[in-house]
Amino acid sequence: MARNHPTVIKGNTSEIRRFIGLPSLAKGIDGASSDQHDQALKDLILSLKQITTEYADTVFVATGKKDVIVQNDKHLILSNGVDELDKFVGTGDMVGAIITTLLAVGEDPWVASQFAISYLNVAAEKALSLTNGMENFRREVLNQIDLLGRNQQWATKIKYSNF
Repeated sequence: MARNHPTVIKGNTSEIRRFIGLPSLAKGIDGASSDQHDQALKDLILSLKQITTEYADTVFVATGKKDVIVQNDKHLILSNGVDELDKFVGTGDMVGAIITTLLAVGEDPWVASQFAISYLNVAAEKALSLTNGMENFRREVLNQIDLLGRNQQWATKIKYSNF
């Protein structure tokens, strides 16, 4: 692993916990809610900051009810989004695709990660406010991903903290 120098490593919180050797009760690709409580997130952030000494240029992204981004000694917790995203298979892939697209055009990995996560989550919040039922929600998330880019004020809705 030391020979590789990835730009961004992304997974749900449970996947990232397992990746760096922390325990998780998750099964399969779904994240475990026990990996999302405040102390579990603090442990994750601390462990990620330790691993960044070996991967100084890598941004680590752990998605879930609260999304965590860590690079070197800095971290950010994003808290937009809705529970329905957990029932929408492929949203992690969407975030990954947005991050990759931004990296391809030269965006900073730290900024690209924040933008991608927040963009999908804000689109999902808007979609949920307009729909009832998962089928309509899924379709409207995709619609809002398209429409959100036309609203330059969307970024004012981003919720973040450092604990």
